[in-house]
Amino acid sequence: MDWSSRVNLALDYIEANLENDINLAQAARLALCTQGRFADIFLATTGLHVSEYIRRRRLSIAAVELQASDEKIIDIALKYGYTSPTAFNRAFQKQHKVSPQYARSRKVPLLTYPRISLQIILKGEIHVKVRIEEKPVFTVVGVKKRFGNDMETPKGELEPIPAFWASIPAETYAQLAQLADTKGLIGMCADFDGIREFDY
Repeated sequence: MDWSSRVNLALDYIEANLENDINLAQAARLALCTQGRFADIFLATTGLHVSEYIRRRRLSIAAVELQASDEKIIDIALKYGYTSPTAFNRAFQKQHKVSPQYARSRKVPLLTYPRISLQIILKGEIHVKVRIEEKPVFTVVGVKKRFGNDMETPKGELEPIPAFWASIPAETYAQLAQLADTKGLIGMCADFDGIREFDY
């Protein structure tokens, strides 16, 4: 399972628990990273803090329920984590620009936010500046496989390496993520023979 799939598992968890308490540590575990790293990834990829995304999603669903049902406004507010009508009214007006009562009585169009789904497409059009650094000796823990230098496909994609990551059992991937802690998982190439093969 690739990295974007893991983040989407965390998003699935958030979406399934919009009516409940959301444990961001659990979401991070599903994404196989620390809670701090998950928050950073979420902000970098969406431009939103994860708490703001959750707030927007809850208020979006609350707005739909408000206009599609006869459920009491206070019950909808409680359902999506607001402990008082005042707090719900303030948050609702901030997002939808009208009060919950007005939204229900006039059936006005409301600003809703759809569920985010992460999909990463990598292209080779970005120029990367490279530098070589000498580092003191360090230990690497991971999974290793030997690859050939001729594995590039006609499209210019290195398909065998993503396939290698996808083949790693979930338990092993989780162990690697735990060992990596806040430093993160990386791919490394070593032991080039100069002609045909290298270790990844």
